Amino acid sequence: MSKPYFRCIVCDHQLEPAIDGIDDRIVPVHGGLFFRAFGNYGSTLFDPSPRSAESHLEIVICDPCAVRRQERIRLFLEDGTVAPLAGYLARCLP
Repeated sequence: MSKPYFRCIVCDHQLEPAIDGIDDRIVPVHGGLFFRAFGNYGSTLFDPSPRSAESHLEIVICDPCAVRRQERIRLFLEDGTVAPLAGYLARCLP
């Protein structure tokens, strides 16, 4: 089976799986973030009913695009607080 490839929803950059040989339904990507949505109440784009684990959307965003738009990303911490992503990135990025 060929490896799945994903493209960033913002810039169309192609991302590859971070780990070879894993279940194609659960794919971490190298250099980006992988999101899966099973619908959202109120969405006019995708809200399947009845809910089914088989119906979902998958979206990938590359790390550079996420960093460029970090002011739009909320980081939920273990203690329940919401922090700006910039502080987290300052600790993690060189």
